[in-house]
Amino acid sequence: MSTYRYQNTELYYNIYSGNIPILFIHGWRIDHHYLEGCMEPVLEKFPEKFERIYIDLPGMGQSV
Repeated sequence: MSTYRYQNTELYYNIYSGNIPILFIHGWRIDHHYLEGCMEPVLEKFPEKFERIYIDLPGMGQSV
């Protein structure tokens, strides 16, 4: 679990290493777990190719 703190907001993020960065931003009422569950089965076939960055928006998931 990694967090980034800016002023009074703490954002949770999870990174899987690779070369080409992809930032996943979820929609309303879900969190990073949903996106990881959908995307990792496809992208884990290319672990060195894509760096996957999943974030939780403020007030959702593990972000405060």
